[in-house]
Amino acid sequence: MKNLYCSSCDNIVDANLRSKDEEYDVRGDKFRIKSEVFFCSRCNEELFDEENENKNLGKVYSLYREKYNLLSVDQIKSIREKYGLSQRAMSRLLDWGEVTYSRYENGTIQDSAHNEVLELIDNPKNMLAIYKKNQHLLSLHMSEVLRNRLSKLVSDDATTNLISCFEKFLIGDQKISEYTGYCEFNLEKLKDIILYIATTQTVILKTKLNKLLWYIDFLFFKTYSISLTGCTYIRFPYGPIPNNYDDIINLMVHEKLLEKNEIIYNRRKGIIGERLTSQLKIDKTKFTTDEIRVMDFIGDYFRKFNCVEITEYSHKEKPYKETEEKGAISYELAKKLSLDLK
Repeated sequence: MKNLYCSSCDNIVDANLRSKDEEYDVRGDKFRIKSEVFFCSRCNEELFDEENENKNLGKVYSLYREKYNLLSVDQIKSIREKYGLSQRAMSRLLDWGEVTYSRYENGTIQDSAHNEVLELIDNPKNMLAIYKKNQHLLSLHMSEVLRNRLSKLVSDDATTNLISCFEKFLIGDQKISEYTGYCEFNLEKLKDIILYIATTQTVILKTKLNKLLWYIDFLFFKTYSISLTGCTYIRFPYGPIPNNYDDIINLMVHEKLLEKNEIIYNRRKGIIGERLTSQLKIDKTKFTTDEIRVMDFIGDYFRKFNCVEITEYSHKEKPYKETEEKGAISYELAKKLSLDLK
């Protein structure tokens, strides 16, 4: 029972719900369903109720989707939620305009071209390609959410090819320049150095690790005029950080190269750190004598520094101070580094 307005009675009346055979036209196709319709309890006039009519249309649209093999509303919503995106962010990422995608989740039938795209991005490998192309269309927050979600999705053992694809994304198509230390970015070399540090340091926290990587790369460049990893480092408020640093660490955790555990410094203030532990015994034959010399020098120099101390130390470095906030730090500034290889 529901109270609805009846134009014949010109009053709010009790409405009774009944079943009725009806035919609907959807884009030229006819569909018959047993719809639910309200009738006036006084004059038996058929009454319109928008909420109820939307339910009937939903039944018809489901038949249309089944006929043409289109994704259901629940399937479309599930794809978006898998990547942690809002409706607006998904629409922007796909470059469909602000409201197109939300209409599909609200019941509007998607066209076949958009349906094909949605089916494709259900596969994280394809979503990664879309993200690489259109990440500039997302807010910084949504971009980070999607990066982290894609990174976690590669943890499944059955997604070896996806891991490879994600590595290619991390490597990107960056050009050799002063910001890469005049060599190509070598993700495997960077992984090996991270494992070397995690193995040779008693305890290594993620915040301290990113500073050690920067010092190793820049001291190596200062000494030998070329970067060790080709990694680009960005100036952030907490010091120099490798580009895509969190993604690289997450990837190594998923590949079971590293183990990551939280360390609570102050539960009341919510101050939490992350300790990294190598899951492998590092093979030192992967490194040259010069590479080990630089890594050991930096490791020994900062061995007793905690995260705050090494961060404050890096803030005093001229390469950091002479770079704009969130800008890439030029390896050409490495000559101004305070440290020299002894």
